Amino acid sequence: RWMMREFNELPHIFEARMLASTPDANTYVEQFPAPLLTLVARFVTFIVGSLVGVLILLSLLNERVLIFYLHGFNLFWWLSMASVLLAVSRTFSAQPNVSMHPEALLQSVARHTHYMPATWRQRGHTRQVYEEFARLYQYRVLLLLQEILGCVITPLLLCFVLPRRAPDILA
Repeated sequence: RWMMREFNELPHIFEARMLASTPDANTYVEQFPAPLLTLVARFVTFIVGSLVGVLILLSLLNERVLIFYLHGFNLFWWLSMASVLLAVSRTFSAQPNVSMHPEALLQSVARHTHYMPATWRQRGHTRQVYEEFARLYQYRVLLLLQEILGCVITPLLLCFVLPRRAPDILA
């Protein structure tokens, strides 16, 4: 974030610029799905979708089927849990019809952030540029976890590591 900040820029102006670049940044990141995660998500979608389809078909034929208990829960509960799992797995599946315009999206992000290294120009479609970009645009949850972890680790460093290195610091 500090790399994109301008000299003497007020925090609210910086946040407004970052917020304006977020939709294009998210679209750019979505163009590079994780292959293993996508494969597992499609597999889970297929298996759970077929299970949900069978349970719905059985419930249409005879609604008393949903009252049958399996491992302590009735089939209606299992149907609802399978539907939740289906919805979650479908969000992780890559959409094949997303149009690829990585160069235009990077240019749009650079227009807001005022940051575009020379190594990114005309290489927005490569995995290397994507990985560098993803390091800069982390999710807010990860930033929050880093801040919390920093608050926990800093006192430990001050208590246990720095006293041993105090003579080196003073020398």
